[in-house]
Amino acid sequence: MLSVPKQQITRNIVINCTPQAIKQELKDLPIQDMPYTLRQTCALLALINRTQINDNKRLGIMQCFDYAFRNLDEHYHLRNPQALLHSTNKEKDKLAELKQEMAYGYKTILLEAIARNDLTHKPIAEIIYMAMYYLGHSIMQCYDNYTLPNNDLWYEINQLYSFAERYQVHRVTIGRAFSLPAANTIEDYFKQILLVELANPYQLSPSESWQVYSYLGHWVKHVKLLNEPQYLNHSEYFLLDLDSQRCPHQIFAPPQPDQHSFRYLTPDRLIALIEQHINTLRGGHRPAEIGIPNSNNNKRAIELLMVIERQWQHLKHRQGLRLPCDSFTAVAWGVDTIHEILIPSDNLPIQTSGQHRATGKMVNESPGGYCLKINQALMSEFYNGQIIAMRSDKQSHPRWLLGFVRWQQQLPQTGSSLVGIQYLKGHVRPVTLHPIQKLSKKQTLAGLMLTNQENDGKQQHSLLASAGSLALGRELKLVVPQKQKGYEIQTNHLLNHTPLVEQYSFKAFAA
Repeated sequence: MLSVPKQQITRNIVINCTPQAIKQELKDLPIQDMPYTLRQTCALLALINRTQINDNKRLGIMQCFDYAFRNLDEHYHLRNPQALLHSTNKEKDKLAELKQEMAYGYKTILLEAIARNDLTHKPIAEIIYMAMYYLGHSIMQCYDNYTLPNNDLWYEINQLYSFAERYQVHRVTIGRAFSLPAANTIEDYFKQILLVELANPYQLSPSESWQVYSYLGHWVKHVKLLNEPQYLNHSEYFLLDLDSQRCPHQIFAPPQPDQHSFRYLTPDRLIALIEQHINTLRGGHRPAEIGIPNSNNNKRAIELLMVIERQWQHLKHRQGLRLPCDSFTAVAWGVDTIHEILIPSDNLPIQTSGQHRATGKMVNESPGGYCLKINQALMSEFYNGQIIAMRSDKQSHPRWLLGFVRWQQQLPQTGSSLVGIQYLKGHVRPVTLHPIQKLSKKQTLAGLMLTNQENDGKQQHSLLASAGSLALGRELKLVVPQKQKGYEIQTNHLLNHTPLVEQYSFKAFAA
């Protein structure tokens, strides 16, 4: 059901496991040295989570850690939204570990209460809420780092909400105050983290996912989560399966009737409210007045609201008509594989031949993208943000077209799945990248160069590479094998960032 560490320590002589002693120990940690405080807090909680303690004491101890976590959270998110971005990898890992341990603590209390059938004597609503709160923060940190959350995170969040519904505590008001606004019921907090996911946070700039989180903390009560759809048109909703490991997704066909617990999320009222808030900002009001902290830039706040509004509107206002088609399609995914198939040379060593390549069917298309039908066994390869190259038999030319995976939907009865691909417009070429400074000359990277036309007729070039392999301001020698030419360039803007791929604009140095 829920994962927790084994409590193998029966008697701890290292620490005094009482709320009063733990409170004092946490209070003595130096606030001026947050990395040290983070390490010590995490180590102490990890030890407690593996020690057998009376569950009433454990609840009091966890409330002490709640206060300590709030101080750390304020440091890494509220006072300086860029603090986590500029932290060391060890700090990021330790903060993620602390969030996991905080969730462990509350899940342990919940599981002990269930095992003893002692739900009426515990603040179950608060315990479930806090477990979900820390799991939600774990997912938010994945957005910060542009990494994919573990499937267990969504599974456990879904299970916690399902349990809260079963015991009718999902709408109980929780009297907790948080630095970054969080909804005050289990149901509303559940909707809050679902809608951050549905805002496609990997396409937002660093720290903007927290601005969306904060905004939703104020207004998510206007979003409906239903047991049954109110309209026959299923595309009006996002679908959630409480029995699965999946996050919410768009509905393109009615779900198959089975034993799963489906919920239907509709943000219609919130979308209408966003329009009012955009007008409020255009009238000169500050973003903080509508729940967007750490932003004095009205223009950027308006752009952010427009971006998430478009994401939540999904199919209802699709740009361009979806045209049914039935074309066999060759697909390849991943920068290295696409680079390999684009290089016209028989002399290159084949590293990925037979891997990351498949065939599917294009079942509909619009100017913005297409829907790909593939074997269900391939679903684990098609993450949101994965880069795809496609070439279909309906094309009159042999060009490969690029796109990003935006959604997936399983079709259990047919043994296949649907994958939604958003086009990356432009002509793609394989390139090889050689770092100019500080690194070995032998270290090279495979990349893709995308060229398209701007409105003024000028060509715009951008560079695609595996996530984490490049950085802003990086000086590189770019070699185009097809032309046997090399250029010295410098990356200057991050255009797209997904868990797997980065896209940069760049400038070329004068020869």
